[in-house]
Amino acid sequence: MTRRALLAAVVLLAACSKKKLPAYAADGTCAHPEGCSAPIDYPNQYKLPDESRPAPGTDPWGPGPQGETRQATCLDVGHTLASLELGNWADEASLAPAISKHRQACARAELDQDERQCIFESTDQSAIAWCAPRLVPGARVALVAAKDCAPITTAMRQQAKAYYQSQPIVEKQLVAIEESCAKDRWTVAFGDCVRNVPYPGHIGMYCAGAAPLPLRKKIENRLAQVK
Repeated sequence: MTRRALLAAVVLLAACSKKKLPAYAADGTCAHPEGCSAPIDYPNQYKLPDESRPAPGTDPWGPGPQGETRQATCLDVGHTLASLELGNWADEASLAPAISKHRQACARAELDQDERQCIFESTDQSAIAWCAPRLVPGARVALVAAKDCAPITTAMRQQAKAYYQSQPIVEKQLVAIEESCAKDRWTVAFGDCVRNVPYPGHIGMYCAGAAPLPLRKKIENRLAQVK
């Protein structure tokens, strides 16, 4: 390529890098004296991300680096409870005292990591009562007793008979479900729903409204490990 051709290419590239747009006014008309054919420079809207303006697609309260589960703190608990109390669209001035109040309540109650994580992942007040009943005065959450877990999975085996021959994984799923029932503090409403699920792998779909989100996540994680 000759020096003249190279210079022309550089000039052309520089011209193309500045995108031109028609000079439209806010009402859609052409405000420029030369009409809509008059080009204007497209302004650079990019700004470096900071604490108040994170990079696109990131959530300052979401997962940590490389998709790690964020380890919830009492500050996270404060944000979650304040949002549930006042609504996600409450302004910062309204949220700040509520966040402080709930953060202090978390510290006074000495919530452990599991309780903080559970509240952080909750989406409604009933889930908070399940995660940490002592934070909700008068809360009473009916739980399935460990001795009642086997009858639940026995009922599920009857429901899943049609799948046994073609899908051997069903029995492994039922074992994981019974273990979850015994260890993950199932609510009675969730247990009543699960016993009628026709296929073990569909618990999350069939019983989504019968259990707090953190509880559903626990059983989904157990089922995901079944091979």
